[in-house]
Amino acid sequence: MMAISVISFIIILVNGIFVFYSIDRIQHDAKIINYAGLIRGSIQRISKLEMASQKNDDIIRDIDIIFSDFINRKEDFKLKGMEKHFVEGLTKLDITLNELKKNIQSYRTNPHADARRTILELSELCWRSANGLVFEAQAASEEKMILFRSIFVVIGVNLLAVAVIIWLIRNYVKNKLEFLATYDALTGILNRHSYNMLMDREIKRRSRYNFPISLIVFDIDNFKRVNDSLGHKAGDSVLKTITEISTAQTRGIDHFCRIGGEEFAVIASETDLTNAKELADRLKMTVEKHDFGMAGKVTISLGIAEYRADETPDSLFKRADNALGRAKEAGKNKVEINP
Repeated sequence: MMAISVISFIIILVNGIFVFYSIDRIQHDAKIINYAGLIRGSIQRISKLEMASQKNDDIIRDIDIIFSDFINRKEDFKLKGMEKHFVEGLTKLDITLNELKKNIQSYRTNPHADARRTILELSELCWRSANGLVFEAQAASEEKMILFRSIFVVIGVNLLAVAVIIWLIRNYVKNKLEFLATYDALTGILNRHSYNMLMDREIKRRSRYNFPISLIVFDIDNFKRVNDSLGHKAGDSVLKTITEISTAQTRGIDHFCRIGGEEFAVIASETDLTNAKELADRLKMTVEKHDFGMAGKVTISLGIAEYRADETPDSLFKRADNALGRAKEAGKNKVEINP
């Protein structure tokens, strides 16, 4: 009886230590995914700010710091089991990002349409590489979980205890990874990856049922000024507040996504250009009238485009984004359409 008690205690202790170790690795992997996500989001902001003639040097410096921390393997940046493919992706991204930074410097000296197009193309390549890093980290974390489950089987003397532990860890990791892959960590709404999937799905549904789809793209005017003058916590608060009040204006069939740093998109299903314009006007007015406290008056600029037959998701986004650019050029706090 004593031997059984001792063995049971050892099994429970070993399982407990392993659970603690597993949770620590999961939390660390979540940090790596988050840092990769920060690179992904920041790259989007670089080109947007550059195209709006706003400074982005602070963002570039932040990305360089994260790259340096990964290379030097600082405490929170140790890759732990995802070394090979992640580093390869990081190196590939670094090359493209350096090319993007060079073109930005050239654009500042000699701004012209070809340089602008090159920056946007390189920005998209960088975003895709950064997105690959996020999913590489998620895949590595999933592979670790397979190994963890195998170790539980080897340890598994107390079958019931082991089964419960595996179930708890598996669900924790699954929920964590699904959230990171689907939702924006700060605002809790759908992220860029979800936007791409939903847009593809809506276009396929449209080809079958022939209903209109409109896309609204908007971002926060002078958002960098809020961060610079009040700090990133204030900026995060503005992002969360705009998310809350904008969500209240959208319908159940709409898909509200955060697709970049301060950029959002609404996929308005079964909505033509006229009704999308009404929704965009409501969003603009609601934000404009809201009291943001210390941040003062906050406004948004919006661009709208309605899906055309046989159009690609990228071309629809570009048309809405071009309309957003015109809204910025018209003085901000505007709604522009691209019919």
